[in-house]
Amino acid sequence: MVASDALPRARAVAAEDAIDKVQQAEQEALTVWTSRLSSLQTQVQAARLSIRRAEAKKQQVAGKQWVKAPVAGLVADIRLVEVNVAGVTLEVLVERHKSSEN
Repeated sequence: MVASDALPRARAVAAEDAIDKVQQAEQEALTVWTSRLSSLQTQVQAARLSIRRAEAKKQQVAGKQWVKAPVAGLVADIRLVEVNVAGVTLEVLVERHKSSEN
């Protein structure tokens, strides 16, 4: 003979198993999501660092282009004018910096 509460008890056990499986799936999804989020945050930080380094390099290169002469500005062009035994003659075109146009 089967107990009268056997079917409801079996359904309760099955429901608990289903709940456990769903909770486990949720935990796995959260773990994957957290891991992916962490990876993306690391990539964003690395990209920001690369940007800062590139901007610093750009400033450094631009700083080296300043001509120390009566006319201040950035080197716009360098042309070879003459080559002889005494040396090389170059024509340096200097572009005035906006702040020095007073």
